[in-house]
Amino acid sequence: MTGNRNPRSARLPSGYTYQPPKVDAAKIRRALFGLSRATLFSVIVPVYNTDPELLRRMIASVESQWYPHWELILVDDHSPGPHVQRVLTGLDDPRITVIRLDENKRISGATNEGIARARGDFIVFLDHDDELTTDCLHELALCIDRENPDYLYSDEDKLDVDGSFRDPFFKPNWSPDTMMSIMLTCHVSCVRRTLALEVGGLRSEYDGSQDWDFVLRVTERAARIAHIPKVLYHWRVTPASCASNLQAKPYAIDASKRAREDALRRRGLSGELVPVPELPGYYRTRYHLQGEPLFSIIIPSKNNGAVLKACIDSIFDRTGYRRFEIIVINNGSTESATVDYLDGLRSRDQMSVLDHDFPFNYSEINNLGVRHAKGDILVFLNDDTEILSKDWLDYMGGYAQLQHVGAVGAKLLYPGAEIVQHAGVLNLAPGPCHAFPKLAARAPGYFVRNMLEHDWIAITGACMMVERAKFEQVGGFDEDLPVTYNDTALCFSLVEHGFFQVVCPGVELVHHESLTRGDDMLDAAKVARLDKERALLFQKHPDFVGRDPFYNPNLDVNDPHFQLREGSRAFEICMASDDFLSARSDDAECALDAIDGKPVDDTLELQRGSTITFTGWAGDGHGHAAGTLEIIMRGDSGNPRSYCASTVTGLSRPDVAQALGRDGLAMSGYRLTVSLADVEPGAYSLYALRPDASGAICKLAAQCVVQ
Repeated sequence: MTGNRNPRSARLPSGYTYQPPKVDAAKIRRALFGLSRATLFSVIVPVYNTDPELLRRMIASVESQWYPHWELILVDDHSPGPHVQRVLTGLDDPRITVIRLDENKRISGATNEGIARARGDFIVFLDHDDELTTDCLHELALCIDRENPDYLYSDEDKLDVDGSFRDPFFKPNWSPDTMMSIMLTCHVSCVRRTLALEVGGLRSEYDGSQDWDFVLRVTERAARIAHIPKVLYHWRVTPASCASNLQAKPYAIDASKRAREDALRRRGLSGELVPVPELPGYYRTRYHLQGEPLFSIIIPSKNNGAVLKACIDSIFDRTGYRRFEIIVINNGSTESATVDYLDGLRSRDQMSVLDHDFPFNYSEINNLGVRHAKGDILVFLNDDTEILSKDWLDYMGGYAQLQHVGAVGAKLLYPGAEIVQHAGVLNLAPGPCHAFPKLAARAPGYFVRNMLEHDWIAITGACMMVERAKFEQVGGFDEDLPVTYNDTALCFSLVEHGFFQVVCPGVELVHHESLTRGDDMLDAAKVARLDKERALLFQKHPDFVGRDPFYNPNLDVNDPHFQLREGSRAFEICMASDDFLSARSDDAECALDAIDGKPVDDTLELQRGSTITFTGWAGDGHGHAAGTLEIIMRGDSGNPRSYCASTVTGLSRPDVAQALGRDGLAMSGYRLTVSLADVEPGAYSLYALRPDASGAICKLAAQCVVQ
């Protein structure tokens, strides 16, 4: 083997390509005629020493808008170079207004001059070297007519120096806690003009993050906030811009921190911005616990004395905040050592044991615990968890006390490994599932979702904190869901009542997942029950069928790692030498089961330009799912090219676990949809590579011929 060279090292840039909207003049006219109002947009652009070609492109992107009701206000912030004046002087569109300032007022001051001159119903912010998509104002107008928001934002991507598009940011719907972690809304940003004036426009003391500060103030007063899940803005990458590197403008980092600190003061909240050592320039928002609330920690358990002891010992040994009680609900333990341990707990301070010798019903057990709890804040905790973070109660409690927050969760890690078991729950096509399975604990994840506080549709009940009043407001756990999805159902109810779920990645616990009851995916009867309870979940909460407001429809509905939606990925040219791919690693095990749902034959005939889906499973050679996986098409003799596309394991494969007798392979499935548009015709062998394991690789059974 010629070293552990990763074939991804010679790849071309990401396979994402922005697809311009198709122009259907009749459809556009019908949409415009159907509007109840002709919203006028004021597009405001502060201009300073802009490259003339980029300035012309920016202006052209506004002039090419499908939607006709706009004005463009260009505020020249006293540019020293004559090239800017030549471009501005040559403009003759009556919808364009040029304001020339006698002094340099910087970005906030210049933007405010534009706001003062604006006549539009809504203001759209545009940087002087960026571009709007041709349908940007059209989509904004449709959304305003449909939802009547005060503030709205869209998805965005980046426009590279070579003219290519990359790094799309497919955003969640409005997420106030995410907004305190990252500049969520960014581009395109559109606000009702009267609201922009009401909050006083932009503030120069926050230049560098003036837009973040502005949106924080706007969204505090906006009655309705809307998100358009579509790329409507191209953010140009230049060497000195934040679009290329967060560290490019240190003053912007400082301004963003100060803007959020000011938001805390303005909102009357006690808290601080805490730097993240692994991510320079990023901060977690830490809310201080208000008063001295009593936390009631509720732990169901049965015949699991040793594990329960480890859990309770970790609470007493590692918890800094000491005003808590622990309520253990003994669900019919019969094992003598466990019974003896429980008897010993009954006389211990801050402990109580409730006996509940009835068939297992997680919802009923926890509701019983709540009725006996004395605390203002409830903590539902699995007996197979262990506390790692000393500040877990007060850290999570600071969020639980926020008026808008429902349930609060922590990052749960697999035992003996720095990999994620839970960092939030997604509601994807197969149903609720954990995000980022097997991701490295300190990896950022999609736009830092694995390391900073974000809002989620749900969190796991293995460690869930919620104020008692909010829990009782939504009716507690649904006892019609005795085993699974009861935690998700509670979170769905909280969302329906206007609450947001938050995960605090700075709080970590170990979770020996399914240690008490076993893995539901390894038993046919349990799988049937799982399907039944999932159906009941959506029967009771039909608004969430196929919908997760904190995900994005442009992302893959089957992929918990926030990969792009089907068809948006493509095979890319990569390096894959003969000697590298001819050696099979002893640590690698994998299979390709089907292509486009059809069993794999010895030789597959594929059409160039088609989109195909690979399904199979992959392990790490040690009885666990492989994690990151790369499918490689290696050209046979006479065909020197190789192509790569990456995916992750994490889909349910109980059949593999049963057949091989390895429980850890129950979630080893993968599903990868790719385009063959750029693949040259020829014969190829298929391989699976684990790039996170020094190139561990195995050859897949099938070969293919691209025609």
